[in-house]
Amino acid sequence: MHILKQYGLSGVIIVIIALIMTTNSAWTASLVLENAWCGSLQYPNRVECDHASHLLYVTSPRTGQIAVFDETGALQNVITTVVHPSAIAADGAGNLFTVDGTVVRKLSTSGSVLMSIGDTVPYFAGPHDVAVAADGRLFVSDACDSIKVFNSSGGFLFAFGGHGNLPAELDDPVSLTISDSRNELYVADQNNYRIEVFNLSGNFLRSWGVLGNGLCNPSSFLRLWGLDCDASGRLWVFDDILNEVQLFEPTGAFDTLYTLPDAALQSGVDIAVDGNCMYVTEQSSQCVLDYALTGNAAMNLTLVWSPQGMTLRWNPIPGATGYHLTRCSDVTFGAARVEDLGTVTDTSFVDTQTLSLYDRRFYEVAAVLPGLANVENQTMPGWDDLVHRRSTLDGYHDSPHTIDAGVNCTSCHFSHYAYPNPFSEAWCAERLCKSCHVETGKAAPQQNHFAATDTIYCGTCHNPHSQQPQYPHDFIRTAVSTPHSGDRALTFANGTDFVHGAPNYDGVCEICHTQTAYYRNNSSGDHSHNSGTNCLTCHPHLSGFEPVTQLRNGSRTHLR
Repeated sequence: MHILKQYGLSGVIIVIIALIMTTNSAWTASLVLENAWCGSLQYPNRVECDHASHLLYVTSPRTGQIAVFDETGALQNVITTVVHPSAIAADGAGNLFTVDGTVVRKLSTSGSVLMSIGDTVPYFAGPHDVAVAADGRLFVSDACDSIKVFNSSGGFLFAFGGHGNLPAELDDPVSLTISDSRNELYVADQNNYRIEVFNLSGNFLRSWGVLGNGLCNPSSFLRLWGLDCDASGRLWVFDDILNEVQLFEPTGAFDTLYTLPDAALQSGVDIAVDGNCMYVTEQSSQCVLDYALTGNAAMNLTLVWSPQGMTLRWNPIPGATGYHLTRCSDVTFGAARVEDLGTVTDTSFVDTQTLSLYDRRFYEVAAVLPGLANVENQTMPGWDDLVHRRSTLDGYHDSPHTIDAGVNCTSCHFSHYAYPNPFSEAWCAERLCKSCHVETGKAAPQQNHFAATDTIYCGTCHNPHSQQPQYPHDFIRTAVSTPHSGDRALTFANGTDFVHGAPNYDGVCEICHTQTAYYRNNSSGDHSHNSGTNCLTCHPHLSGFEPVTQLRNGSRTHLR
């Protein structure tokens, strides 16, 4: 926000421009968690709002359900005609489009299957998201880093994109949304840390975004996921590593950044916006979180001249511990001309410097927020540096955590201004690992081990960099620091090799168990339970190894 004022003071003309900034937001409003809709749907994944009916559609690939909520959070319906519904879109005319494995299905809002794309002709490698235009054309982002377009009858029209980091190229287009008012398609280009915009003919228009540093800088991202356009055409962008939402004008101009520090939000996946409400699907708590856009916290900086000097006054910013002020004679705030005036805890400041004829003053006020640094003048790595980092991995990494699978150093490590530093086990398990390992098509979804009194994080059993040579692709450690038995060696020779019994009790499941009914890491307990069968049949990783029974329709229910 810029305020231009011209003062006439006894024949002296002084032009003053106040530049108002905060380190993490334009502070025009705030998002407040108002409700958490829990218990109606397990493992909510992608979410879509039908703006005509204000109904919310939430998918759960694990349970094969699409839950339908009204705007109060009341469950209106559960659709079960799709086996593994993930991404979902509504066309506003009573139809839904959802990704089901490698097939895209068109449904009525009651759940009847009206059309399927990809079941007879294998169009898709692994659809990430789906969006429908006002004319009925369907846009599907695919794991092969392309956008595939179909007519309203399901006929293939054309594709665009392709793997890369140049304009119009893509690297994991995980989310899509369409602005009907502008006839533009917005793509969350996750591994390129940017938003790309195309017209509905597939022509590239513009892009913005850089790899972030975890300090909540505008237009920088760590892990892009959900996108949605509001009624005015502005774009809402969700970063599931930082738990932040950035709001942009359709042109890409930054508007506002909202942080969502709520304890309930640990592993968010997708967002939908409807009026003053924003909905977030949350995997750990298995809830849909309802945020309201409320309040007005604009700084409204005012300038008043007096013989004592120039007095600056502004409104307080919620959560700020102070305000940092700088002055410059150049509106661009070039580093060589910036004068640091210091930090104050009050919401006013008097600049006593003597003013000269035709003097120009530019003031910058930045709110100081806990845990955030004043980062206006920080520089980011150049694009060439990012490309180099993205295209190389040391030999220590094993497949599928390699560049060939779209995983690179900066997928997990943010070496510049490392965020957070150091990583905690809880942060890695709830944020970092699950930012990929959730029902989004990025990687196999998994849930932490369930235990009544223990928290077994992902890193307890898995080393993300290397794995045992006997059975690759599971990153199982060769030794584990267990909660009750100390450090124990384990062996893992094949896909069902979870328990071994005497004399070593060194299977993956056994090494931790001291109080279970079956397969403890000593001679006590029952070591004959379902001997020779795959433990994951009844104790899947998807449920945190809680015992479940497999039903005929492919869904699961928990045994209690």
